[in-house]
Amino acid sequence: MLNTATPLFTDESADLKHEVAQIVAEPDVWLHTPHAHLGGESPINLIGTPAESRLRDLLRAIKHGMVP
Repeated sequence: MLNTATPLFTDESADLKHEVAQIVAEPDVWLHTPHAHLGGESPINLIGTPAESRLRDLLRAIKHGMVP
């Protein structure tokens, strides 16, 4: 289910659920909550879709303090 159009950095997991758990305090809640930076979509709905790269980009931004 990995979107190969978005190469991984060495510190990233191919498993987006695992990646979320490393970055946000309440991963299950975060995954099921619509997010403005994802066009109002819940992150869980993007895993395994062509839009998965948007989720990966958002996680990277959160991880590096670029998104509150």
